[in-house]
Amino acid sequence: MKMNKGGYIFSFIFMILFILDVFISFFACYRQKKRRFGIKANNNFERYIDVKYDDKLLNKIYNNCIYIEK
Repeated sequence: MKMNKGGYIFSFIFMILFILDVFISFFACYRQKKRRFGIKANNNFERYIDVKYDDKLLNKIYNNCIYIEK
């Protein structure tokens, strides 16, 4: 079964949104880890992530997350 042009466009847009979601989720969790160790944000993007995705929100989203201290 062939996909029409609209299907390709929808699939492409969905793929781009999924990749952005994975990137933002990864970076928000990475910044949370750095915040736990007391490392301050170095640039505007990190400061934005710290404000938009604070620990309270991330703990709500990833409520089964287990933190391992080294």
